[in-house]
Amino acid sequence: MKKIFIFLFLVLILLCCGCLNNENNTTIITNNSQFAINNSNGANISHNNNITVIKLKENNISNMKSNISENITNNFTQIKKYNFSKNIDIDKMFLNLNYTEEWKYEGLIIKKYCNDGLNVTFEVSLTPIDFSNAYIFNDVKKYLQKDIYGYYYYYEFIPKNKDLPVSYCYYRKVGNYYLIMQTNKVNNKVNELWTNWSKYVFSLFEVN
Repeated sequence: MKKIFIFLFLVLILLCCGCLNNENNTTIITNNSQFAINNSNGANISHNNNITVIKLKENNISNMKSNISENITNNFTQIKKYNFSKNIDIDKMFLNLNYTEEWKYEGLIIKKYCNDGLNVTFEVSLTPIDFSNAYIFNDVKKYLQKDIYGYYYYYEFIPKNKDLPVSYCYYRKVGNYYLIMQTNKVNNKVNELWTNWSKYVFSLFEVN
């Protein structure tokens, strides 16, 4: 009974602000997006056994649209090494924010942040979450994005019921973990939260 309740609860969340994959009802956009980032920017990524090396080209960061609010003009390359085979407690993978609500389940934690009309839901999961039924009620646009840490997806969920608002979702996989950030609007604050969250989570996997 508890599992059924959890499932229905998560379905309800994703009906309003759905995430992840249902290709039959999804428009995939890889360019001409207001959020599109030139693939020549960002990270030079290489792999060696369990260690991933990311060369952050700091002089290119200022060219990224919407994802980084601070312009960085120093012309140097910062090298970061990550071990994505690390086991991290998912409860430690969240930013230090004043969350208004929190739900914990086996292999999944959801935290809600509200501030000045902005509603953001952060989720960390050990497994991909696919609530395909949510897409019955939305037309979905899916944007392939790239930042200094690699690729992620940005979604627009447009309700078929025109009286309901559009919702948005950022999604990326880091190691064996799935990060989902859902929001009711997109602005500089939201993009800053996504950038800072990605930066923080990646820092948990850093090695010397």
